[in-house]
Amino acid sequence: SVLQVAGSLLGYPREGEGLARSWSVSLAGHEGYASSMHNLPILLDESNKVAERDRHNIGSLIFMLCNGSGKLRGSVQAGSTRVTTAWHAVASSTGEQSITAYDQNGGTKARCLPLPGAPLASAQQSEDLKADLEANHGHLGPRFVRHLVGLGPEGAAALQAEYRQRVQDIGAEMGSRAARRMAQYIATLDIAARIIHERLGVARPAVDVRRFVMELADGESKAADRPSAALRKLASFVFAQPGLMAT
Repeated sequence: SVLQVAGSLLGYPREGEGLARSWSVSLAGHEGYASSMHNLPILLDESNKVAERDRHNIGSLIFMLCNGSGKLRGSVQAGSTRVTTAWHAVASSTGEQSITAYDQNGGTKARCLPLPGAPLASAQQSEDLKADLEANHGHLGPRFVRHLVGLGPEGAAALQAEYRQRVQDIGAEMGSRAARRMAQYIATLDIAARIIHERLGVARPAVDVRRFVMELADGESKAADRPSAALRKLASFVFAQPGLMAT
């Protein structure tokens, strides 16, 4: 349901028939999907559908999506390379556990903003939401794009300056190095929310979304910053066992 909400901003939200796609495809299939979407959101449903034998590829997929390009392919016989596919998009995923649980690489955790917990109160609420999205979708995304296009060169430059400042401010608020890397994602969400609420008339939620996301990102980044965690653990051991250390 949550992924359908994201897809409904731009088009038909149902998996397979609309913007959303299943996780249960090959790495090459995901690359083709991302390339076809280009700058549109990449929506992947139910990570638990990935076969056990293929789950080691999830980390590689996350890096590929974040890097915005597919594999470089070529032919030794022809002495040439194919055109590399590319995109510039945000990816959203759903599953029974965090997508970072499938890969323990710190770089993977630093590229993901997990939102744990059940997003809806009941199965009935989920069914009602799906019915509403089936009937009403594809409106807000085009309005958002028209707003950006209407800014003109000066407005676009001001928006870019606002983004850079927010990245700097959010990075300064967050503690770890990995968390500061996430500042660019949070700044993007923050500015998009400002435009949607102030310019497009969408009501603000009851919670402080920016603060909520920053706290989640800070917690995830601490788990991702393994060198710092290892150093803290070593220092704790050394100070607790001074007699074991030679000077």
